[in-house]
Amino acid sequence: MGFKVVLLSIFLAGAIVTLAFFSGFVVFINQFPSTSVLLNHVWSILGTSVVFFFLDLCLYFYSLGQIRKSLDKKDAENSSYWYRMNDLSINIFLGIGVIYTAIGMQSGLNASLGNLTQETAKDIGAWGILNRMVRGGIIMALTTTIVGGVGGYIMRLLRHLTLGRLIEKARKWNRETRDREILSVLHEIRDGINNLNGK
Repeated sequence: MGFKVVLLSIFLAGAIVTLAFFSGFVVFINQFPSTSVLLNHVWSILGTSVVFFFLDLCLYFYSLGQIRKSLDKKDAENSSYWYRMNDLSINIFLGIGVIYTAIGMQSGLNASLGNLTQETAKDIGAWGILNRMVRGGIIMALTTTIVGGVGGYIMRLLRHLTLGRLIEKARKWNRETRDREILSVLHEIRDGINNLNGK
């Protein structure tokens, strides 16, 4: 078990560094920023989506813990409920990325093209329009897409690596229980038919 945890930690660290590279955190790799600088940078590229991503991650890890507890107790109904809740939290994480992509695109386009006439477009030029678009929210749009997509798949992978075998055992146990119940009913029917024939 210890080896799996170490391997999982290495994998997640690699995934986070890769995500940081593509999100623009690569600037900080050799500078070791203070926490406030790092948080300001995160806030500037993710905006208010940080709050929703964080709340959804809380739901994800809570439901993951509840799945484990339910599986340990062999409580099929609860484990099924929390598994669906965990799936929902992953889909919400992906959805936050998509929604904030649209918000960032709309904001960026409004900032760059809103109230823009032919004369002002000539004055500020293509570089100025692009600069307004970037400041308006295009970076947030692209970053939230990456965070939502990569984060969602990492969440699925993490659930599979931590609970995959337990979930498969629970499914097998449920199938066997259902099969036993069906066989029991069939035996009762057979016994009833035999009793009728005996009479």
